[in-house]
Amino acid sequence: DPNVNFNEYSRIILDVSCNALSSAIIGKGIYETQDGTVRASVSWIYYFAPFVVSHELGHNFGTHHANRMDCLNCESVEYGDEFDVMGASQQIRHFNAPHKEEAGWLDNTITVTEGEYLIKPIETFQPRGSVQQIKIPLTKKPAFYDKSYWPIDTVYYSLEFRQPIAYDSEMPDSAYTGVFIHLSAVP
Repeated sequence: DPNVNFNEYSRIILDVSCNALSSAIIGKGIYETQDGTVRASVSWIYYFAPFVVSHELGHNFGTHHANRMDCLNCESVEYGDEFDVMGASQQIRHFNAPHKEEAGWLDNTITVTEGEYLIKPIETFQPRGSVQQIKIPLTKKPAFYDKSYWPIDTVYYSLEFRQPIAYDSEMPDSAYTGVFIHLSAVP
């Protein structure tokens, strides 16, 4: 596009009219444009809805899909986490704590093996020193991670607390009565 200097942008969302699944790159890539070489994240949106744009931008920020563990078969169900926009929510939701940490948006994380802690809601900004995610290292890596495409050294249980705030305000009431527990490999 001669009217756009792509060197001024690090995130590009393309609204593409066709009958296909939306997609995005994880992180940023290198692209040749009329303006020269550009390092940017790109999303191709084929169904322009807020939850689709949020999901694809999540990939651009470096996050993968929010899965659910099927404990009966001990397998990961891709898109299975209905409480995260990177899963099957079909609505805008907050990222879960591991995804917020992966995107660089969450510093209020502690790694522990024992103790009592007060977890603050994941949906709101908290002052430094508050805890919004507790990570408990597993002594044995679940078999699911042996099939992973990227090297993983340590796996954690990640605990977070959700409240009916902003994008999370329309989740089922049961979502606010305890903590969410995720398996996470975010270091």
